[in-house]
Amino acid sequence: LKGHATRQLVGVYSGLNREEAGNTRKRLQEELDMRADLQYVQRKFRVRVGHYFTNLDAQKDLMRLRRAFPNAILVPESIPIR
Repeated sequence: LKGHATRQLVGVYSGLNREEAGNTRKRLQEELDMRADLQYVQRKFRVRVGHYFTNLDAQKDLMRLRRAFPNAILVPESIPIR
């Protein structure tokens, strides 16, 4: 099969401040016991959580995360399939 699948991530931080991104990631791990990825893409640091294949699963964690991070959003990501 060729094509792509879509998965959802929860974006918790996106900005220019590396220290703030690192602190956000640390806070997610320590306070909420959630594994978070920190990425640097096109002059922005991004902190994202989860790899969800359904919106329903992503929404559950999004609501939980918004209590501590009100600006958290769902971020769709395309995955190539070979």
